[in-house]
Amino acid sequence: MALDKVSNYPGGLCDRAATPSGNLPPDPMGLSKMAFLDPTRNIVFFTDFVADLAGIPIATSGLAAAGAATPWVLTVTEAGAGDASSAIADVNGGAITFLNDAADNDLISVQSRSESFLWSASKRLYFECRFKVLEVIQSDVYLGLVIRDTSLVASAPSDGFYFVSADAAATMAFKVVKNSTASTLAALTLVADTYVTLAFLYDPDTALFRVYVNDALVGTLASTNAVDDEELAITFAIQNGEAVANSMTIDWLFVALER
Repeated sequence: MALDKVSNYPGGLCDRAATPSGNLPPDPMGLSKMAFLDPTRNIVFFTDFVADLAGIPIATSGLAAAGAATPWVLTVTEAGAGDASSAIADVNGGAITFLNDAADNDLISVQSRSESFLWSASKRLYFECRFKVLEVIQSDVYLGLVIRDTSLVASAPSDGFYFVSADAAATMAFKVVKNSTASTLAALTLVADTYVTLAFLYDPDTALFRVYVNDALVGTLASTNAVDDEELAITFAIQNGEAVANSMTIDWLFVALER
């Protein structure tokens, strides 16, 4: 469809069927008569760090303590002479920057306090994040849905669906992990201080995880090692690979899971 063409539906749109059909639920309360999409069909998290920070703390120092009364669990290692920090970036569309202290293995790990996403073989799951890392070789980076783990980088998550870049390499892989048994897809090579959009979609029709980089499909993984017995938390982390402060900037985070 051409970008200058607009389809108008004066009567509105609704995705709730009047009678059960496929994955659509029954409609005993008459929502199918309303002119809007059913907000109960998906569990959704989204933030683009403009007006809504989703409760993520902003702090020039004491970052771990600042997260204590928020919806997030922050694990911070500060062995360097400075301070780990978070700040809103002055960029179009909003972004948040996490800056590590300046010692090797200094770390900022952020996980949602609630583990709110439980994968099922019959439900679609989608994750998307646009981000950049200042130094992509001397760093460990994690992004995705992971079981609660305060030693995320040191021990590697036992369960989850996540993108990971290990220290000493700019390559990033996507992993599907259950009970420490993983399926892995080489996804991309990061470029220093350059935004990239990563996404994965689980499709129950094919039982595959489809992995995207900058909106292009780069591969698929079978769901053989998909964790189905643990709720997972939204997770992102960066750890220094050398005694130089490093940063991760996140433009947006989006997760959606069919109920």
